Amino acid sequence: MSFKHELDKRIQASRRPVAIFDLDGTLFDVTYRSMEILKRFLAQPDTRSHFPEQWAAASKLRYQDFLYSLEATLNNIGIDRYSEYAARFLHAAETYWFKHFFTDDFVVHDVPYPGALSCVQSLRQQGVHIVYLSGRDIPNMSRGTLQALENHGFPHQGHGITVCLKPAYGQDDLLFKKQSIETISSEGEVIFTIDNEPANVQMFLERFPEAFHVHFHSLFARPMELRGQHLRVAKSFGELGYA
Repeated sequence: MSFKHELDKRIQASRRPVAIFDLDGTLFDVTYRSMEILKRFLAQPDTRSHFPEQWAAASKLRYQDFLYSLEATLNNIGIDRYSEYAARFLHAAETYWFKHFFTDDFVVHDVPYPGALSCVQSLRQQGVHIVYLSGRDIPNMSRGTLQALENHGFPHQGHGITVCLKPAYGQDDLLFKKQSIETISSEGEVIFTIDNEPANVQMFLERFPEAFHVHFHSLFARPMELRGQHLRVAKSFGELGYA
């Protein structure tokens, strides 16, 4: 029996089903956001004039070359902290990235993973309460988050939809999600969760042992061995049955 078919059966058996979706690295591919930021950093006249060698190397980077972080991506093409100019370039690039990555203006550059919209829409049409639970913060990213959801056709307002973001920048993501799921669980029975960060997935597994859980294997901070029932690891929504 396919994962989608099993999940559909579980939805039908629940009176008030709830599904929790992470955003960054789960519904949305944030590599496009990082590449846009890097592109604008490289477009600054001072960047090319002060760091011609590093500028030339970084300008050749493609979407598929991007790793989990900007530092790891630049290190991978020889721009590291072992030489003065490379270290200065790396510091300037990271400073620019941190200034812009967690902002409304750049979050709209994210692109949904194939099948992500189909998954959310399918569950929504079956009466599932949709919760977007993200480590993005309200002051700097709520406007862009709602705009991105609307731009790509994701249901994002009205009855049965909850957008749950951190109240302030800097709060620990795992702690925020751990606290938030207690409120979320009051909306009904959590029957499905999907997140790219293993620590979050493990937290969901322990809190909702009877639900279906997916570790979306995209980019994530740190690996860990996951333990629990009803766990599925997927690199695409297609593997889950959503095209």
